[in-house]
Parts: sequence; structure tokens; C-alpha cells
Amino acid sequence: MTKNENLRAIVITGLVAFSVLAIGVGPVQAQETGNDATATAADAANCDGSPTMARTSITSPQNIITADNAGLIEANFRVSENVPEDCTVVVDLQYSFAQSGFQFEGGSAWDQSATDILATEFTLASGEIRSIDAEIAANGANVGDDVTVVADYEIWYQGDREDSRQISGVRQDFEVQEPGSTTETGGDGPGIIEAIAENLVTVLAVVSIGLIGLVLAWKGRDIIAFSS
Repeated sequence: MTKNENLRAIVITGLVAFSVLAIGVGPVQAQETGNDATATAADAANCDGSPTMARTSITSPQNIITADNAGLIEANFRVSENVPEDCTVVVDLQYSFAQSGFQFEGGSAWDQSATDILATEFTLASGEIRSIDAEIAANGANVGDDVTVVADYEIWYQGDREDSRQISGVRQDFEVQEPGSTTETGGDGPGIIEAIAENLVTVLAVVSIGLIGLVLAWKGRDIIAFSS
């Protein structure tokens, strides 16, 4: 064979080998891509619908309100361990009052916080548990008054809120046995304004003596020279 024929044979052999290799690898890549797509679809299907919860409860561990002890409402959420680990559960919770004259104070970290409403949103994984609490004060209320805290919550898989589970109007009642004071003076004694009013004469006398001393210290020499 001539030199050109040898070169032609090498090129043809290389093209044939490359074609065979491409034909063999092509189906494998297609098959792997198909498996990934199937797995992704399966994972998405497992996260469809409403999340399975092992526990959802609204309780009032402390339902008596006194001057020293606030009322306490607590929500507990636990995701079922049957939920796939790749699925994220979202919980949206809100507390509000059915009556006026009461305030929320203290408790868990809230995204929206006001005296008459609390709201937050958080995520949970498979088997994870979360407790969200809030304290209830009755400043200005009367002994024997009752207050109802209303809890509303919504649970869904992240990215699929249309299939959420919504629970509204869960109510917990609290009783006022000893309301707190609407103002804080730092103690049981009278405030500053009350103390001044009760001792007005003494205060005026002390102020007058102070002014006289100030005048003498400032103009004392001039007064003495004028008298002489």
C-alpha cells in the first residue's frame, strides 16, 4: 500500500471506531437522564398534598392571669417521620384576642408582633417539633374578666401552598384573678409628681433658699459695697 492509502485506512478506521463508541455511549447517557427525571418526579410526588403531622395542638398551660403571672398559650407542631427527608413543611401561625383590653407580651420570636395580634411563619423537617408560645397580660382588666385567645394556622409543603391544611378559630380561655397595673412607678410608693404635690410648701422653701444663696454668691460684693 502506498503512503496515501495507509493514511486513508487509518482515518476510516478511526471514524468507524468513533461511531461505534458514540452508539454505545448514547443509550447509557439517555438512560441515566431518564432515571434522574424519574427520581425527581417521584420525590415531587411524595411532597404533594397536605403534610402528615404527628402532632398539632393549641394548649393553655397557664390559664389564670394575676399581677405576678401572665397567662400562657402554646402551640405544638411535629411533622410525621413518614414525611420524606427532602420535603420541607411550612407552618403559618397567628394568635389574636376575641375581646379588647388585653395584651400579648413575651414569648417566642414573632415575625409580626403587636399588643393584640401575633403572627409567624417557620419551616420544619421530617420528625422535627416546634413549640410557639405567647404570654397574656390583663393590664386594666377587672377581676373575674375572661379573655379568649384565637389561634389560626396553616400547614403546607414548601412550594405547594394550594394543597395546604388550614385550621381556624382554635380558642383558649383565660380568667383574670388579679389584674396588673396600667402604669409602672418602680415601687409601691407615690410617684414623683404625687410626692411633689404632697410636699409643695417644703419644696418651695428649699427652692427659695437656693435662689437666695445663688444671688449672694453672684452679687454679694456689690451688695456689701452699696451698704457701706
